[in-house]
Amino acid sequence: MSTPGATPITAPERSGGQNRIVKRVSTALGDQLTPGEELTACFYATKAVSFFPILRPRYVAANERRLCLLKGSGSPKVVFADDLAHIKLISYEKGKLSDKIVLGRSGDAEVYALQVAGAGRSECEVLLQLLQAGGSKA
Repeated sequence: MSTPGATPITAPERSGGQNRIVKRVSTALGDQLTPGEELTACFYATKAVSFFPILRPRYVAANERRLCLLKGSGSPKVVFADDLAHIKLISYEKGKLSDKIVLGRSGDAEVYALQVAGAGRSECEVLLQLLQAGGSKA
Protein backbone atom coordinates (compact mmCIF):
# COMPACT_ATOMS: atom_id res chain seq x y z
CA MET A 1 0.00 0.00 0.00
CA SER A 2 2.87 2.32 -0.70
CA THR A 3 2.56 5.39 -2.88
CA PRO A 4 4.15 4.97 -6.33
CA GLY A 5 7.56 6.62 -6.35
CA ALA A 6 7.69 6.78 -2.53
CA THR A 7 10.76 5.51 -0.72
CA PRO A 8 9.99 2.06 0.70
CA ILE A 9 10.04 1.70 4.48
CA THR A 10 12.86 -0.59 5.53
CA ALA A 11 13.80 -2.35 8.74
CA PRO A 12 16.33 -0.58 10.97
CA GLU A 13 19.84 -1.96 11.47
CA ARG A 14 19.34 -4.89 13.84
CA SER A 15 21.58 -6.17 16.61
CA GLY A 16 22.05 -9.84 17.43
CA GLY A 17 19.30 -9.61 20.05
CA GLN A 18 16.86 -8.03 17.60
CA ASN A 19 17.68 -10.71 15.01
CA ARG A 20 16.84 -13.39 17.59
CA ILE A 21 13.49 -11.71 18.22
CA VAL A 22 12.75 -11.64 14.47
CA LYS A 23 13.64 -15.34 14.20
CA ARG A 24 11.50 -16.26 17.24
CA VAL A 25 8.50 -14.32 15.91
CA SER A 26 8.91 -15.64 12.34
CA THR A 27 8.95 -19.20 13.72
CA ALA A 28 5.83 -18.52 15.82
CA LEU A 29 3.99 -17.06 12.81
CA GLY A 30 4.92 -20.11 10.74
CA ASP A 31 2.79 -20.50 7.65
CA GLN A 32 1.01 -17.18 8.26
CA LEU A 33 3.97 -15.57 6.50
CA THR A 34 4.15 -16.15 2.77
CA PRO A 35 7.52 -17.29 1.34
CA GLY A 36 9.82 -14.28 1.07
CA GLU A 37 7.61 -12.07 3.27
CA GLU A 38 9.85 -10.07 5.62
CA LEU A 39 9.08 -8.33 8.89
CA THR A 40 9.89 -4.65 8.53
CA ALA A 41 9.24 -3.92 12.22
CA CYS A 42 9.59 -6.57 14.91
CA PHE A 43 10.10 -5.92 18.61
CA TYR A 44 9.59 -7.08 22.17
CA ALA A 45 7.26 -5.08 24.38
CA THR A 46 5.42 -5.55 27.64
CA LYS A 47 1.73 -5.14 28.19
CA ALA A 48 1.17 -1.88 30.04
CA VAL A 49 -0.46 -3.01 33.30
CA SER A 50 -1.58 -0.44 35.86
CA PHE A 51 -1.01 -1.01 39.56
CA PHE A 52 0.83 -4.33 39.20
CA PRO A 53 4.56 -4.62 38.46
CA ILE A 54 3.95 -7.76 36.40
CA LEU A 55 5.62 -8.08 33.02
CA ARG A 56 3.36 -9.49 30.34
CA PRO A 57 5.62 -10.23 27.36
CA ARG A 58 4.36 -9.27 23.90
CA TYR A 59 5.91 -9.22 20.45
CA VAL A 60 4.82 -6.92 17.64
CA ALA A 61 5.64 -7.73 14.02
CA ALA A 62 4.61 -5.75 10.97
CA ASN A 63 5.29 -5.11 7.32
CA GLU A 64 3.50 -3.11 4.62
CA ARG A 65 0.66 -5.65 4.54
CA ARG A 66 -0.11 -6.72 8.09
CA LEU A 67 0.49 -6.37 11.81
CA CYS A 68 0.73 -9.30 14.21
CA LEU A 69 0.62 -9.25 18.00
CA LEU A 70 1.96 -12.24 19.90
CA LYS A 71 2.05 -13.00 23.62
CA GLY A 72 4.29 -15.10 25.82
CA SER A 73 7.99 -15.74 25.90
CA GLY A 74 9.99 -18.63 24.49
CA SER A 75 7.38 -19.83 21.99
CA PRO A 76 4.99 -16.87 21.66
CA LYS A 77 1.38 -17.43 20.60
CA VAL A 78 -0.47 -15.25 18.09
CA VAL A 79 -3.05 -12.92 19.66
CA PHE A 80 -4.05 -11.54 16.27
CA ALA A 81 -2.75 -11.05 12.75
CA ASP A 82 -4.62 -8.41 10.79
CA ASP A 83 -4.36 -6.27 7.68
CA LEU A 84 -2.39 -3.11 8.47
CA ALA A 85 -5.28 -0.96 7.21
CA HIS A 86 -7.45 -2.36 10.05
CA ILE A 87 -5.03 -1.26 12.77
CA LYS A 88 -5.58 2.08 14.51
CA LEU A 89 -2.86 4.03 16.25
CA ILE A 90 -4.67 5.37 19.31
CA SER A 91 -1.70 7.05 20.96
CA TYR A 92 2.07 7.10 21.12
CA GLU A 93 4.09 8.63 23.94
CA LYS A 94 7.88 8.92 23.91
CA GLY A 95 9.47 8.64 27.33
CA LYS A 96 13.00 8.91 28.68
CA LEU A 97 13.42 5.18 29.29
CA SER A 98 10.55 3.65 27.34
CA ASP A 99 7.80 4.53 24.90
CA LYS A 100 4.11 3.66 25.15
CA ILE A 101 2.09 2.74 22.09
CA VAL A 102 -1.63 2.03 22.16
CA LEU A 103 -3.14 0.17 19.22
CA GLY A 104 -6.68 -0.83 18.32
CA ARG A 105 -8.34 -2.86 15.60
CA SER A 106 -11.26 -1.73 13.45
CA GLY A 107 -14.46 -3.28 14.77
CA ASP A 108 -12.82 -4.39 18.04
CA ALA A 109 -13.36 -2.50 21.30
CA GLU A 110 -10.22 -3.92 22.92
CA VAL A 111 -7.10 -1.75 22.97
CA TYR A 112 -3.54 -2.99 23.21
CA ALA A 113 -1.30 -0.77 25.36
CA LEU A 114 2.38 -1.67 25.13
CA GLN A 115 5.61 -0.42 26.73
CA VAL A 116 8.65 -0.51 24.45
CA ALA A 117 12.24 -0.06 25.63
CA GLY A 118 15.78 -0.51 24.35
CA ALA A 119 16.36 -1.51 20.73
CA GLY A 120 12.62 -2.01 20.28
CA ARG A 121 12.16 1.75 20.23
CA SER A 122 13.72 2.11 16.75
CA GLU A 123 11.61 -0.81 15.50
CA CYS A 124 8.52 0.88 17.00
CA GLU A 125 9.32 4.04 15.04
CA VAL A 126 9.35 1.94 11.85
CA LEU A 127 5.92 0.60 12.89
CA LEU A 128 4.68 4.18 13.20
CA GLN A 129 5.89 4.89 9.65
CA LEU A 130 4.10 1.76 8.40
CA LEU A 131 0.87 2.77 10.12
CA GLN A 132 1.12 6.27 8.71
CA ALA A 133 1.72 4.94 5.18
CA GLY A 134 -0.85 2.14 5.12
CA GLY A 135 -2.91 2.15 8.26
CA SER A 136 -5.24 4.56 9.96
CA LYS A 137 -5.12 6.86 12.97
CA ALA A 138 -7.99 7.06 15.43
